[in-house]
Amino acid sequence: MLLVPFMPPVLHLPTPLLILPLLFLSGMTLAPLLAAVMGRIGDLAPPDRRSEAFGWMATALGTGGALASPAVGAMIDGFGIAGGVAGAALVLLAASGLSLFVHPPAEAPQSMDEDADGTGGKDGRGPAGGAAIRAPAEPGRPTDGPAPTGPTVPTTSPHPPQGH
Repeated sequence: MLLVPFMPPVLHLPTPLLILPLLFLSGMTLAPLLAAVMGRIGDLAPPDRRSEAFGWMATALGTGGALASPAVGAMIDGFGIAGGVAGAALVLLAASGLSLFVHPPAEAPQSMDEDADGTGGKDGRGPAGGAAIRAPAEPGRPTDGPAPTGPTVPTTSPHPPQGH
């Protein structure tokens, strides 16, 4: 919004270079804004759904850019450059205001059948008498249970041998 008074048709500067310092300062806010958005999404999304959350965020950014370009162009055609800048700033302020209503998700409730040691099921062997179902470990932390033994790749080639 600080840029609007310095844009045509509000003010006609003799050279666009006079607004360059203000454009530079306003552009410097973009990187911290994106960092804050990424951090907030990382905090809100559950660890096992973060990739999906960032994918949807990338989709929203692309869609927003595709919709904003013709809208701002129409505002510039109708109200001059100052109108386009003011319209973009108002949409950004509205989005910022809406973000105040986003709250972190509540913790997932524990199952009624889960016993005190967290193994699940009334007999401690899981829901169907098999292994207990557990939430995935936090990234970078060791998983429960023994490490896999033996080869982790097939011992034979998946492709049949070709005759010469």
